[in-house]
Amino acid sequence: MTENTQQQQQPQKQVDNTVNGKMNGAQAETIEEVKIWNIYKTIQSDEPDLLAWEANDEDLTQVRRQFIEPEGFTMAREALKTAPIVVLHGLGSGRFAATRLLDELGYSRIVHLNSARRLGSIDEQELDGRVGYIWQRVGPGRTPMDNMDFARAVSLCRTKQCALVILFDRPEEIPGYAVSTAVKLEAPAPVEVAESVIRDRKHDEAGDILPLFHAGLALKLSVADPPHKAVRAAELAIELASGKIEESDALRLLDEDADRAVAALIEDWWSTEEFTMFLAVAFLENKPFDRVAAQAVALDTLVRKAELPSDKTLRPRRIFTKPKDKLLRTIRAATARRTHPRHPGLQEQTVRFEQPDWADAVLRRFWQQYHLDHQTLLKWMCDSNEPEAAVKALCTVIVGVPAHDPLRPLETLAANNRLSHRYLAAQTLVKLADEHRHSGLVEETLDRWVESRSSNYKFTAALYYGSRFEQHTKRALAQLTRIARSEWRGPRNAVVAIMLALLAREKYRDLVLTTVNHWMNDPQSLRDRDGLRAVALEIALWILGIQTDKENILVVDTKILGDRYPDELRDLAWTIALHRKHGVTMLRRLEEWSLKARFEDKRSKLRNNGSELLRVVSLLQSDLRWWRRLPDELLLSHRHPGRRAMIRRIFRAARAVERSLR
Repeated sequence: MTENTQQQQQPQKQVDNTVNGKMNGAQAETIEEVKIWNIYKTIQSDEPDLLAWEANDEDLTQVRRQFIEPEGFTMAREALKTAPIVVLHGLGSGRFAATRLLDELGYSRIVHLNSARRLGSIDEQELDGRVGYIWQRVGPGRTPMDNMDFARAVSLCRTKQCALVILFDRPEEIPGYAVSTAVKLEAPAPVEVAESVIRDRKHDEAGDILPLFHAGLALKLSVADPPHKAVRAAELAIELASGKIEESDALRLLDEDADRAVAALIEDWWSTEEFTMFLAVAFLENKPFDRVAAQAVALDTLVRKAELPSDKTLRPRRIFTKPKDKLLRTIRAATARRTHPRHPGLQEQTVRFEQPDWADAVLRRFWQQYHLDHQTLLKWMCDSNEPEAAVKALCTVIVGVPAHDPLRPLETLAANNRLSHRYLAAQTLVKLADEHRHSGLVEETLDRWVESRSSNYKFTAALYYGSRFEQHTKRALAQLTRIARSEWRGPRNAVVAIMLALLAREKYRDLVLTTVNHWMNDPQSLRDRDGLRAVALEIALWILGIQTDKENILVVDTKILGDRYPDELRDLAWTIALHRKHGVTMLRRLEEWSLKARFEDKRSKLRNNGSELLRVVSLLQSDLRWWRRLPDELLLSHRHPGRRAMIRRIFRAARAVERSLR
């Protein structure tokens, strides 16, 4: 056994790392385990913004002048006239065609939706009437769409009287409900596309450029070529006519794939600024430039610190050395000014590469050629507060870069002490299993993690199965049960948080309560004293409202649960009350409520300490008259002999609250 293997198998000391919303978390003090509340907030994080960017006047003018109608476009237009949604696939089904389709039908605005958002997560108030929306499911790390997502999107679009164009990479991935609305767009004639681009960009010089184009570059275009290659041919013809390049170079560049083009672009004289901006644009292509620039600065700082000798301090950068426009021209990227998606009257700039397939090529290039920098790149992605982009980037390099151990980056993240790293590893595994057909590799890895001695591996596996619970409920529950038996507190806390997150969803409440009861009475756990029963007891504390976060925020509405599942909660309450350790925790919380209840308005309709006290004590005994509650007081006093006076005070206080509410 190697030294590295021994280190991986040792239990990991864990860090409390809160991640809210888009993984906006800061590393906190080192403690025994990650707090349950922090895990819960991470897996229940807010949905990303729905609106990505809106087509501006320049986009619409370009579409109107350059668009060449592909085969199938007329069918798509007629379909969208009668239905609120149309699904496009095929070589001609890009954003250009979708924008033209919505523009022809007269929609007031054309908005690109965030591809990281599931269609089923969209709320009615997030959509506007008479607006055309575009959502794409393309590229590595793409967001899944199932029948329920599609049905909800159709209902919302009908209600709001808006339209949605969905773009798919592969037709076999279109869900069954959407097949009737799917239209295949063949690639438009590439020569005609190139001619339209030349006429639009160089109207006065088109007569001189077109003969040069037809004499050479047009002969290299075939019927099956995608539109972006035809646009590239037009751009090369314009450069050829201006004398910037030779014909042989133009022909070579047209056939050059994205990987070779990216490799040829990188120059020896590039500094850290060029490299970091190159990677930041690839990481966040088509996102606002201020976010891209912030990530470039963060990566630049990481790189400079990594290169710094241990006895040196980081020198400040020179001010005003390279303007943005010059830096972006160097890496062949450009910005576009757009209407701000959330603040009317304001604008923002998005940034992208000149060529549509360069972003993934840049990520693959850096990952494949600069192996010594993998740890720096992983840290940068995890600290970026851009989880959707990080998952997409990791999927790109795992799927696109040859490797004997393709999941090695995720092994590194899963073994890390920070919650954000483990959460990113789990979400990437979900994407690889769902969208890239690597479920066999993923499950094999997770089985090894679940059986390992590493607390962090088990923790990451729990996060994965929590995310996959809906799709594979039986398998996920079995694996969570195995993880809950762990001797380590960290993985057990992850299971507690996941079960509470499931309990917050009404359709899983019966299953969760049944499972918790089964775990409490599991014969193997009672015999071996493993962690399964401890997990069930911890969940029960949260269900009863005894355990809350530091601000006393309840994870689940205990009153609703008590009204619907009175017998189940009564059993849980007595199990906790008679437990040597957790019973004391319960009594202390009840005493705390009883003391605070003296100074509250008992008739307030708001939830207060008195109402919470009465709710829990009523689970132990619904009739709080002294002769009815006496046997319960005696039983609890026998179990906790040093707390007889406390128990009497608690029941008396609950009875006083009950009387005040009459």
